[in-house]
Amino acid sequence: MKKSNPKVESLGMTVRFDRMFDIAKYYPVPGAYSAIIGSGEEIFFDFKQTSVYRLDTDSVRLVAFELDTDYSEIPSKGLTKKIIESIKRFTEIFIYTGENNGNRPNVTEISDMQFFFSDGTHFDVPQNIMCAPLPV
Repeated sequence: MKKSNPKVESLGMTVRFDRMFDIAKYYPVPGAYSAIIGSGEEIFFDFKQTSVYRLDTDSVRLVAFELDTDYSEIPSKGLTKKIIESIKRFTEIFIYTGENNGNRPNVTEISDMQFFFSDGTHFDVPQNIMCAPLPV
């Protein structure tokens, strides 16, 4: 019997910013992820859609879904549970928050991050493999 290797369906993360802001004006959009996996290979991926939910004054929950296969440079089997669980460290987690005009909110922390798979399971990304989010 062939063992299944579930694919990534979505990514959720809780992001803290340096101040409260109007989500309609500064809509945070995560994009452009890169990570080193167990084989030593660097993978690049992104998602096409994002939903944003306010949690409190300076935190939002971002949910990214629909893997962008035009941008993503991942092994031919796709972005699978096995690949995600083999991530040794992220080298980029980019979150766009608007033009750099001095007024946009800045990311100060990603407090949690989870990948959700096609078999209904999820993977909590350990804090020690996350990199600092990159400013615009």
